[in-house]
Amino acid sequence: MTRDQIHVGRSETIEEAAWLLCQKSPTFAESGGAEVIIGGVKYLDFITRRAVILLGPTDADGSRWAIGMASAEEFTCKRALNPDERQTVSIDRLDHACVDECGNVTLADKEEIRIYDVRLIPTEMPQDLTEKETEALRIALISIGEKPFINYSILPSLRQKLPALKQLPQYDAWREHYRSAFLKTGLRQPRYGKHGGT
Repeated sequence: MTRDQIHVGRSETIEEAAWLLCQKSPTFAESGGAEVIIGGVKYLDFITRRAVILLGPTDADGSRWAIGMASAEEFTCKRALNPDERQTVSIDRLDHACVDECGNVTLADKEEIRIYDVRLIPTEMPQDLTEKETEALRIALISIGEKPFINYSILPSLRQKLPALKQLPQYDAWREHYRSAFLKTGLRQPRYGKHGGT
C-alpha cells in the first residue's frame, strides 16, 4: 500500500523541488520519474488558485513523497532548442509533466517538449491564512487519505474524518498551526482523545 508523505514548503523552481525530492526519495534520486500535479484550490477569499505539487515515485518501503510548491498561474522556462530565450507559459502546461532527478522537465503533450530552468511565478495568497497554516492543512488532509490540495468548499464535509489532534502527523511541531487553520477554514478542531488531550 502506498503511503503519501508531503514535504511542506513553497518551492518556486522545479530544480529546487527536485533537489528536495532527491533527499527524500532514493528511487527518484537514482532514476527520476517524478510527476507535476496541478490542482485548483479555492481559498478563503473565494478565489481559485492553482496548487502545484511534485509527486515522486513509490519507494521500496511503499512511501511516496510529494513536494509542495508555490501556487502559481504561470511559469517561465527555457527550451533545450532555444536556451537563450525565456518563455512565460500557463501553469496548466506543467500538469502531468515528467521531471528527472536533475530538474529537467518533459511536458505531457503530443510533442513531449523538453524544458529546463522552470521557475513558478507565485500568486498572492490570502492574508487570512498563513503559510504554516496552509501546510498544516495539507498534512492533515494526507493523513486521512485525501489529496494535498486544499479546497475550502469541501473542507466542512471532512470534519468527521479527522482524528484526535494528537494523532495528526508531526503533532508537537504543528499543534498551533493545526488549531488556527481548522478554526479559520470552518473545520472544527479534531475530536479529543480518550484522555482529553488537546
